[in-house]
Amino acid sequence: MLAALVTLWPARGEARSPGDGIEADVVVIVDTSRSMAEAGMDPKRASLLVTRLFADIVPGNLAVVRLLDLSHDKAALPSKPTGKQMPCAEGGGMCELVDEPEPGAWTRSIREAGDSELERYGILRRADSNSISAFKERLDLHLAQNRNNSPFLLAFAAADRVFTGWSLSDARPRTVIWLSDGRSDNPDATLSELQALEAKHVTIDALVFGEGDTALASQAGLAPITINSPADMMRAFADIFRRIVGAPYRVDDTIAASPSFEMKLAVEEAWVVIYGDESLSGATVLGPSGQRVSADHASGTGGRAGVYRVAWFADPAPGTWTIQAQGGGAGAAYAVVQRSGLLPALVSPEKALADTEVALVAVVKAGREGTDATDAELLRELRLTVEVEGRELRMVDDGSGLDAVAGDGRFTAAHRFSAVGEVPVRLHLVGAMVDRWIEDSVEVSGSFAYDGGPISLDLGMLSFADASCLPLVFFAEHQGPVSFTARVERRLPSQHELELQVRDVALRDGDSTTASPGEAWTVCLRTGDEAPSSVADGELWLSLAAAGSTDASRVVPFHLTWQVTGLGWFARWWKWLLALLLLIIAAIVAYGYISSSVFPRSAVIRLYADSDLEFGTDYPIRQYRGTGRGCYRDAMVYICGDYRIAGHSRLRLPNGAVVRLRAHRRQLRAQGVGGQALQLRTGEVEWDELSGDKEHTLRFGELYGLVGRDDFFFEVRRG
Repeated sequence: MLAALVTLWPARGEARSPGDGIEADVVVIVDTSRSMAEAGMDPKRASLLVTRLFADIVPGNLAVVRLLDLSHDKAALPSKPTGKQMPCAEGGGMCELVDEPEPGAWTRSIREAGDSELERYGILRRADSNSISAFKERLDLHLAQNRNNSPFLLAFAAADRVFTGWSLSDARPRTVIWLSDGRSDNPDATLSELQALEAKHVTIDALVFGEGDTALASQAGLAPITINSPADMMRAFADIFRRIVGAPYRVDDTIAASPSFEMKLAVEEAWVVIYGDESLSGATVLGPSGQRVSADHASGTGGRAGVYRVAWFADPAPGTWTIQAQGGGAGAAYAVVQRSGLLPALVSPEKALADTEVALVAVVKAGREGTDATDAELLRELRLTVEVEGRELRMVDDGSGLDAVAGDGRFTAAHRFSAVGEVPVRLHLVGAMVDRWIEDSVEVSGSFAYDGGPISLDLGMLSFADASCLPLVFFAEHQGPVSFTARVERRLPSQHELELQVRDVALRDGDSTTASPGEAWTVCLRTGDEAPSSVADGELWLSLAAAGSTDASRVVPFHLTWQVTGLGWFARWWKWLLALLLLIIAAIVAYGYISSSVFPRSAVIRLYADSDLEFGTDYPIRQYRGTGRGCYRDAMVYICGDYRIAGHSRLRLPNGAVVRLRAHRRQLRAQGVGGQALQLRTGEVEWDELSGDKEHTLRFGELYGLVGRDDFFFEVRRG
């Protein structure tokens, strides 16, 4: 026999590992009495196999509880010695008669046991082992079918003790899986213990082996499942797992008849658990695009019931997947559990008023990113309900009632809260691929109703940097604390601020606070230091709304009048005008420097003292002070008649200056000082005279001199 279990659910966060984001508390109670080894019960120990399987795949917390033997385990239980023997309830022979010191002593001792004592009471928790493999190894001895009694009363008390020890969240699904022959040594007390667990919102699944008795489970209001083979056990555990992880979509078939199954859309993780006889040596799951996932994530055996191997993969592609197994027996079966990433979420309200009809609005989140699902085909097959204050309400997205827009993915139900405080709200999303519950809450305050007209207030005349406040007097039906929100209804002039005050709390636009009946309210207009003049003439400027309601009867409107004499135009803007003027001046000055020209960094003046030009002295222009550019002044340098270089001075002309050089738009200009004429050598002995009344463009490497001097020559070179 071969079975495959595929389980899928969404991961949270970037790191992907099996079971991320799923929280469950599961206790498996296994009948370990001697009768379970008999034919028609569990002789192949399928219970051991599926318990090991759950140890591998169940997210959250897991514990396995065996039956206590009143004689063998008497040291763990308070007992009153009798010294008598009696026929054993299981397996024949004689057993010691053990009495309870007083009614309830045994169950009380189990509930009061410390964590280190739990194993004495037949409790083995997965978290107490160093690893899952170590936990699975211990299950073989823990679930040995060698007990002489069937005290399920104590086993259910042990399950209650386990849940109390975890006690993490009431929102976590809690499940007890009861594997037994259905018979108890004390059926009445066992029934009471069962009902006490159910009252704590624990779901109990009763699996009764074929020759067992389903009467006790049925009397407890359970729907017992009869198990006749290991294959029945696998199918039953698959269904239980579907419910635990909120994945109702079911596909069961044999591999021989139909080795393939359809993976649906929006599935985020998959486990494939391959089950078969001892010949199962491996298995592979093939995807629609050639993906191959080996069943090597986990594996286990269980007595003569067979072997399982687990494959895990994330984000499976929708389409046809096929299971291939190596060995495992001729009879092949599989169960597919696909868990969608869909999740309901309450959008509004966060706050509401008692005795006021409000719209409860929810959306469906999809994928690891939690985006709102809006696909019409997807949403059409979903049913969303909300449980609040003992009522179950159908949420609709058809535009009827308080639902704003049909088909926008926002499901709505109308409700009128009667309680005050944090009121629990439970959303239930059901579809072919999903069955999820989400807990939330709404903060509900007292009731408020106002049926008076607009309140007119005259705040008088104000100046800049001023304030005017008036007390508010209005009559409304107000019971209990109510959350109020201030709303400014139109745009205020600059540096004008409206606020409502209650106690020492100032509410500006959008602010909220809680107020009780009889508390005094004040409305204020405040102006800033540079507020302009303004006039209000009885328009709707402000309102006070009971938070969580858009009903006009929960809103108090205020029509306001005021006259503000603010700063004049120049008084308000002179700083900005001054800043603008300074900015313009700075720009003009900066441009004066930027637009002026500078000498090339490598420019050098070479001076000669005789006409044979045999010896010359180089003078790098930019190393002399005063040779840089100024504001709207190009860089200049002077050559003096005594063979010196001098920079520009705003105060006076350098002594002895005979030639001025000026940088101008990537050119050099030269002019004689005081009208002196320059001469330019144009041949070996030919010279052209240049007028001293204007500047002349100077080229690098050309030789110049002064007319009338045969001992003064210069040229400009690139250094």
